[in-house]
Amino acid sequence: MFNREDYYPYMFGVFVFAGLMAVPAIWGLFIELPFYRLIGGSLVGCFIFAQAHTRTGEFLFGRFVVGAGVGVLITLKASITSDAYLPGGLLGFAIMAGGGWLGLWLGRSTGITATFENANSTVLKTHDTTTTAAPAPITAPEDEVCSEMPDEQYSFSDIDYRTLLESSRQAWMRGDLSGVSDKFPEEASGMSPEEFSKQFDSYGQMARQVFDFAFKHSAPLDDEIVIAAEHGGAQLSYLLTDKYFYFFGLDDGLSSNDFESGKLSLGSIQECRLVKQGWVYDRIEITLRSGKSFPMKFLSSRFPMDYFTRLIDTNG
Repeated sequence: MFNREDYYPYMFGVFVFAGLMAVPAIWGLFIELPFYRLIGGSLVGCFIFAQAHTRTGEFLFGRFVVGAGVGVLITLKASITSDAYLPGGLLGFAIMAGGGWLGLWLGRSTGITATFENANSTVLKTHDTTTTAAPAPITAPEDEVCSEMPDEQYSFSDIDYRTLLESSRQAWMRGDLSGVSDKFPEEASGMSPEEFSKQFDSYGQMARQVFDFAFKHSAPLDDEIVIAAEHGGAQLSYLLTDKYFYFFGLDDGLSSNDFESGKLSLGSIQECRLVKQGWVYDRIEITLRSGKSFPMKFLSSRFPMDYFTRLIDTNG
């Protein structure tokens, strides 16, 4: 775990010190290949290791498993026509982590980390609406996208979390969402409260953090019903209820969207259009009644688009 401004120095260390230097040199002691032929597999292994990290250094095991699986398939295919290898194991990842921390240490020692920190602060200052020393928190209008999360105003507790999910489960069983789908009573009736909660987890990542972000500055409504939620890791994360669509990048990567967070009232949405459908991620465009549109990329293909469009019609 480290600070967000440490991310780039850490990754520099992973790819340069480990990927281009240490890993090929050490693996060259065991594999009879020239040094330059070892660099390709080394960088693939470093990429698998790197993409499993968030901007704050958290290691996401689910993302690592997916990346490792893809890396193994690439290596097996390459080995058919030429010599190929994929560094890994405790030794490989220890070297990569060591290279990352060496890069982080150098970044802090040379002031590069501070440069990234100042750059991030400059970007955030462009969103300030006052010139006072303590600017007021930026609010999240129902029909607008806010460019940064407001200061914390509400603590979404474990009791709030369990209460919201249990009331949603009861609403599913009662058929309160019959206008959206008639499948909810059947799905909820066979679930315990624990099973109902776990259905929102994805790829080993807990959905609880999604709820914490959605209700960071206000509590959910008493009659708000959870429809779907997904922790997207470095991509778009969302929480869909019967009244609001919350979306944010919990970890804004290089290919992130043009916003950090947002909360849209379903009644403010005119339509939602599927722009591009992919195997893993879709691209959609939401148009508000005010005429403003929001393109969203890297939305999980598991997003319930049919439920979303019906909810827009119901709240319209």
